[in-house]
Amino acid sequence: MKPEIPPKKHRAVLDIPISWRPLGECEHFSVDYDRFHNIIRVTRISDLYPDTAALHTAHDWLLQIFARFERTRLVLVWDGRRGKLRNDPEFEAAIKKVLPAVTEGWREFISINNTPVVKVQFFRWKQEGTTGRIQAFTDEAEALSFAVEASQHTR
Repeated sequence: MKPEIPPKKHRAVLDIPISWRPLGECEHFSVDYDRFHNIIRVTRISDLYPDTAALHTAHDWLLQIFARFERTRLVLVWDGRRGKLRNDPEFEAAIKKVLPAVTEGWREFISINNTPVVKVQFFRWKQEGTTGRIQAFTDEAEALSFAVEASQHTR
């Protein structure tokens, strides 16, 4: 049996490189957009949040950017390799307040991480109802390839 080969038009779209256009930057994040592939990329540009108020402020800023878009038509790539996760009770409570609004409703939510251990955290958050499904990767090229492929499929 032959492997399924996508139609020529579909293969051609997959070969078009991602071209990022900056949408904004705050103290903790930069946001870029590829209009052709309908991919938004959030890149963590800071390390630890100094406190939970900073975490809330940064995520509120992201929600203002996201409000311009219809999430179901977009793939979100979250590059969290720079940011460190805290697991103390104060941070856990704060993250559980901000993550649902940030992660829900995207065609696909893809996270690039430093270690595969973060997958366990995402699985736990999903089980607890804090987030929806998150596709986690440690390899950026693999994550972006998955994002481009996911952007071509409609739900």
